[in-house]
Amino acid sequence: MSSRSHGGEVVVGTDGSPHGDAAVDWAAAEAYRRGARLHVVHAWRASPPPIPPLAPPPAVSGPDTDKAKARCVLDRAVARILDACSEEPPEVCRHLVEGSPRTVLIDMSGDANLLVVGSRGRSRIAGLLLGSVSRAVVGHAACPVVVVPPPMPRLPSQPTARDAGWQVMAARQG
Repeated sequence: MSSRSHGGEVVVGTDGSPHGDAAVDWAAAEAYRRGARLHVVHAWRASPPPIPPLAPPPAVSGPDTDKAKARCVLDRAVARILDACSEEPPEVCRHLVEGSPRTVLIDMSGDANLLVVGSRGRSRIAGLLLGSVSRAVVGHAACPVVVVPPPMPRLPSQPTARDAGWQVMAARQG
């Protein structure tokens, strides 16, 4: 996919949240800067079946529906990377894995040069705290970990990293 020199492996976990989007943006820019391959990972779990007679089965549910939703999260993250590129994007590998996000990401860290995850804080103060997945990977990953803070509110006149990031990265490389 890419003719750029290979500069390692960057793994990013995403869950489709704004925190996950921030991690994807940061990881894509870092992979571009390093000339690294970017592995975009979404780990998912199938919903357990309802227990009759307490709950009637939902009209649309099950492993196939859960997997389709998970695939949409991954597709959206990869599209976000490709849409943001003004230059040649980093080489992107997609990983849709059924399992616990913390276990999947820790396992993938064994072959990575860098693991990137988002913080899952709910408010400005809680945003400084790590969520359960980020806390687990920081403590157990086999490579360095970057925890990207949640997106900060911005004034309408401020450009976002998504608006300006690839332009800046391309300018530094040239």
